[in-house]
Amino acid sequence: MARLTYAGYRILYPQAHEKYIRSLVRERFETESREEYESRLIIAGRVPELSCTIAPVAFLYSCLNRDRGLVLLTPHYDSFSLGVTFLGKAGVRINAMSMAIVDERVALPVRDHFHKKYRAMEKWMNGGKILDLERGLRHFYEILERKECLVILADVPPSPGGAVSTPFFFGMRRLVAGGPQRLAERTGSDMGGFVCRHVSPGCYRIEGGPVLPAVEPNALDVVYAFLEKAIRNAPGRWFAVDSLPKMSPAEGG
Repeated sequence: MARLTYAGYRILYPQAHEKYIRSLVRERFETESREEYESRLIIAGRVPELSCTIAPVAFLYSCLNRDRGLVLLTPHYDSFSLGVTFLGKAGVRINAMSMAIVDERVALPVRDHFHKKYRAMEKWMNGGKILDLERGLRHFYEILERKECLVILADVPPSPGGAVSTPFFFGMRRLVAGGPQRLAERTGSDMGGFVCRHVSPGCYRIEGGPVLPAVEPNALDVVYAFLEKAIRNAPGRWFAVDSLPKMSPAEGG
């Protein structure tokens, strides 16, 4: 993991000093450790002890007042799990797509941890659910057709034989999982993005990006440009940077 993380940061900063890259690698693991601690806070029911501001106000308004579905993209970045919870706490009927841990090599306590985390998050999601992709896409189409919000991770490489999107992301067009774009376009939904930042102990801030119709030709590029800018503001907090080398350049990208 450390090797792939190093490779990811080298793609972001090819001319950077070795010391800087290693500091980013260290921060990446520190951030993931904090995110795991935050997961335990969610499971323990301690969300009311935490505070969060959401900006801009127009982003929250877009999430709350829907006349069509909304696909929200967010990366494995900073306090992203709490971000979903905070949006629900703010009144948004929020849903999220997850991937089931089916590999039997993963220890049972780890699988149990994620199950408990997702069920605890749902208590704050205003009737929304966290559903495994493996259950099929029909559930996600229904969520968007009900004009609800659906959070999907943005930094996932395409799976073999799966749908592919090619946003401009970190200097070139890269291949990423195309499910979010396909879901949004086929349901006539909007697309947007957000990140949740840890500001200080117990204090967080959600930063929302533009929300625009998925059918607009540049919609995906606009969302990924927002996410890239957010990541570059604190690159050591992107703990899926190891996935960047797997996001192959698109043909002609």
